[in-house]
Amino acid sequence: WYPFLQSGAADKSGNGNDGTVNGATYNESGGPEGLGAYGFDGNDDSIKVDNVPTNQTSEVTISAWVYITGNAGNSWERHVDLQDGNNGKIVVLRWDDDGSQYGFQALGADADVNQDPPQNVWLHWVGVIRNGTAYFYENAVEKATSSTGGSSTDSSFSLGIGNRYDGGGDHVLANMTDVRVYDKALSQSEINQLYDPKSVNLDRGLV
Repeated sequence: WYPFLQSGAADKSGNGNDGTVNGATYNESGGPEGLGAYGFDGNDDSIKVDNVPTNQTSEVTISAWVYITGNAGNSWERHVDLQDGNNGKIVVLRWDDDGSQYGFQALGADADVNQDPPQNVWLHWVGVIRNGTAYFYENAVEKATSSTGGSSTDSSFSLGIGNRYDGGGDHVLANMTDVRVYDKALSQSEINQLYDPKSVNLDRGLV
C-alpha cells in the first residue's frame, strides 16, 4: 500500500514491500484532497518494487488514483504494472494510446473503455480478477469486463508504478497516489470505500 503520505515509496500495509523511486517528483499536497502524490514525466520516471509475495494469484486487485497530464507517446502507458517473475504474465492498469482505449489488462483479458481517458482530472482506477473475469472500475463504477485467458503459477510479483517493471518505453505522463495491491478480489462495497480520497489516511482493514 503506497499512499505517498511523505516522500519515498514506503509500504504502509505493514508487509515491508518498500519501493525505489527513480526520478519521479514528489508533491506533498498534489493529490486528491491535498494528499501527497508523485509526478511522472513520461520519459524515464518510475517506482519499482521487487518480489512482492502472494499466497495465490487466482484473485488479484490493483488500484490507484491517476491524474493524466498528457500523452507520453508510447503504444502503452503502464500506470500500475504487476509482472510474474516466472513467465512474464502481467496484470496492469494502462492506457493503450495506439488503440485509443484504457483499462485493465490481466492474464490475457482486456477489460477496456473504448476511448482515450480523461485528462487533467483525478480518476480512481481499480482492476480486479474475480472468478476468471477481469473487471475495470473508474470512480467506483464498473466500466468493462473480460474473461481471463491465462493463469500465473508464481508465488510473487514485481511491481512497476509509472512504467512497466522490467523497463521499456511504457512510461506515463501523469500524477499518481494511493497505489494498492491485494491478493484477493475486492467487492463493490470495498471499492466504494477506496473511492473516498480521505481513505488514504485510514486503515479500513482492507490491506
